[in-house]
This record gives sequence, structure tokens and C-alpha cells, in this order.
Amino acid sequence: HASWTAWRRDQITELVTDVHRRVKETRPDRYVTAAVFHTEAAANNVLQDWPRWIRSGALDYAIPMSYVTDVEALREDFDWWREIDPGLTRIVPSLAVYKVGAERSPQGHADTISRYVEAAKEEGANGFVLFRLELLHEETARILGEGVFKTSSSPDQAVPGDFNADGSVGFQDFILFAIHYGPADGDNADMKDMTPWEGLVLAPIL
Repeated sequence: HASWTAWRRDQITELVTDVHRRVKETRPDRYVTAAVFHTEAAANNVLQDWPRWIRSGALDYAIPMSYVTDVEALREDFDWWREIDPGLTRIVPSLAVYKVGAERSPQGHADTISRYVEAAKEEGANGFVLFRLELLHEETARILGEGVFKTSSSPDQAVPGDFNADGSVGFQDFILFAIHYGPADGDNADMKDMTPWEGLVLAPIL
């Protein structure tokens, strides 16, 4: 049984390695990423040896789906991730917008998301993914943009990524970018019309 499990795990690893090789051969400027299970036990259960993928270079970035409802559980995840990638340069945690206070008011939802974002910052994350955009109320996004995602710059300096022209790059800019560029067919779309994969927002720590 152990050898059979190991063989199956190796087949998945070989597939990931082959995909990475083919991508780099045709588009060396592109990154290969994967949404993966966030704990060692869960990853082992589905034969995702993603720590090996990271260490071998078969994966450029791993996005562990840390869809937990407790900030301390998120912090515990970081303990294992640092064993894999001490600098967290290639691990980008995914946080579940829909699981953390979505039933509350926009202010309450923003406050809850902010606690998770702050915890990720404190644990050394260089960025994170929020899943998923269509479940984030516009007012919640505005509050986040003026709070935990706020960054400032000189008013007379052009700011790359400042889509709403407020002099800074914040969460609202990510929202606007996703709305304009997210749909696969290239057309503009409202957030409610986005498919699930278009609900991902990759946000660097600002």
C-alpha cells in the first residue's frame, strides 16, 4: 500500500514538473502556480507533494488555500510553510473572504478581513490571495482600501496601478483591475458576472 501511494504521488509530481518544463520552454517569462492544500496532513491525503515541487523548482509559487475561520489557525499554517520556504518568497497564502465575517456589515466584514491580512503581514507573508472577489461588497472594498491596504505616495508622482487616480495603490485599484481585465473573453464585466477563477485577487503586501 505504501509503495502504491508513493507511486501515485510521484505521478502527480512528474506531471507538475512536465507542465513547468513545457511552460518555460514556450513562455519563459510566465510563472507556474498551483492552489494547494494548506496543511501537511491535507496535502498528503490528496498526494500533493507541493513542498517538493517548491524545493525542486517545479513550481514557481504555491498558493495554499488557508480557508480557516480563526486567525490563530492561519498563524499555525505559517509554521509549516516556513519549514518549506523560510523567507516565504514562493508561498502566497490564499485567504477566504467568504468565510470570515461575510454575513456581517461591510464594516464588520472589512474589520475581520483586516485581522487576517495583518496576521499574514506579521508572519512574514510577501503577498496573499483573496478568494473570491465577487463575494466582496463594494463598500467593504472601499473600507479596506482606506485601511489595511492604504499606501501613500507623492501627489505629483505618477503611480503605476493607481486606477482610481487617488494618488495611491490600494484595494480599490485591485478591484478595478480585476473588473476590467478579469474576464477570459477580454470584455468588461460586473463583479457579479465573474466566474469563480476570476474572483482571485493577488495582492502584494503594501
